[in-house]
Amino acid sequence: MANYLFFFGKSQDFTAYAFDQNDYIADFNSVIKNFDLLESQYFNIDEINNGEIIAKYIFNDANGKRYSLIKLYEFAQALDGNRIAGSSFGVALLSDVNLVIGPENYNILRAAKDNFSKLCIQNSKFTKSDFLADVHKIWKALANNEQGNLISAYKTTPFKSQQSENSALGVLINDPKQILNHAEVNALDYGKIYYTTDLEHLKRAYNKWGNLFKIYAFEQNKIVPYKEPKPIIESSSNSTTVSSQPNNGPKSIDHLKIVDLESEIAYLKNTLKTNEQTVKKYKLMFVSALVLCLILMLSFLLRSPAKKSADIPPSAPVQKIEYIDYNITSLLTNSDSLQKLNALVDNIILLEKSKKQNLNQENNFKLQKTITEQGQELKIDVSFTKAYLPTIDDRE
Repeated sequence: MANYLFFFGKSQDFTAYAFDQNDYIADFNSVIKNFDLLESQYFNIDEINNGEIIAKYIFNDANGKRYSLIKLYEFAQALDGNRIAGSSFGVALLSDVNLVIGPENYNILRAAKDNFSKLCIQNSKFTKSDFLADVHKIWKALANNEQGNLISAYKTTPFKSQQSENSALGVLINDPKQILNHAEVNALDYGKIYYTTDLEHLKRAYNKWGNLFKIYAFEQNKIVPYKEPKPIIESSSNSTTVSSQPNNGPKSIDHLKIVDLESEIAYLKNTLKTNEQTVKKYKLMFVSALVLCLILMLSFLLRSPAKKSADIPPSAPVQKIEYIDYNITSLLTNSDSLQKLNALVDNIILLEKSKKQNLNQENNFKLQKTITEQGQELKIDVSFTKAYLPTIDDRE
């Protein structure tokens, strides 16, 4: 019986070191040509939070010789890298006899991997680019154990006469210990079997490989096809049981729920449209109210007693400012009138600024004339604007 122990990982590039019962094997290609099963094909590391994985392979080499492999691995990034997919470290047992997933083999894997982690891994990352010297120490401890050479003491069982090699199976477990020495586990007829507590990882592998990768679960001490748990529907005390009906009978509860949902969506859309119309209406009212407030403020300011100024001759008659006759209903309900009203207010403000800054009086007279015409069109008394130009009557 030929037994081997592997330490592997992506410290920089993917690296694997092999040992047999006697020592390190520098050229394992001379044992099994092109051996590449330490990097998983179907169930490789793909996320940082991937759980630890136990895998068992059964395969034939190029000469038809049969081998079995058990490996224990998890996520670890390279020393100088940040790559996640495929980044792993682990240990593996290889034999030309069928390895048993039992406590003896698992304890060897566990001891080798834990010490590998202590010497070479920190915070899920390799601490060195080459780990041969470290794993050689671990192999020596296992080969010179007080119980004997553990590399030559793998627990095995005969191969089946015929066994599938190409199919892969993922098994959801709660704890690795529940599958150790389990008769059904060691009797599974699959070339590649992966045991993990990470259900989401199994689902991603199934989505990628389809029927090439089946998902099973360890339930009630048996391995059965995995089924998604049915959602728990809470029913009220007044609910009634609905029996199944033929296609031409009453609609099912699920169908009714869909119809109700569609009705709710239609109602919400209608409500949203109504709300949008209401918002537009209030916006129009707000703008109208703002314009009205500006006019009232101007009117209030212009009604205050005029200060004596050197620009106004003492003999200039003081004009009486009448209240503005606002046609409010017409203005607030007609967008065209609102635009014209805005233009009127802008001109009144411009006239006030021009007077305060003693700008060209000729332009002021023209602007006042425009204001008068706008006021007449809107049926608004703007005679108070003449107070800005004391001599405007002479100009007219």
